[in-house]
Amino acid sequence: MYLPLLGAQIPLGGQREYREIVRRILGLTARDIMTTPVESVGPDTDLEEVATLMVEQKANPIPVLDEGRLVGIIGHTDLIMHLAEANEPAD
Repeated sequence: MYLPLLGAQIPLGGQREYREIVRRILGLTARDIMTTPVESVGPDTDLEEVATLMVEQKANPIPVLDEGRLVGIIGHTDLIMHLAEANEPAD
């Protein structure tokens, strides 16, 4: 099954995925398009664990919480930039 959108054909795995995509497209508030449960990490979480969470849970970006309070957000781009900086030769 495919969802036609702006001239593109988006492949769908089944009715559940189709309903999820339509729900997000038609959403008017953050609640309408957000995924639940929210995957989050703490400020001291190892970056390897963050990357694993992103891949296994298909979560991006991931909120960083400290005692239930949002202190940051980390996404794929943040991890890639960190890896690039870590691999730069020292001057």
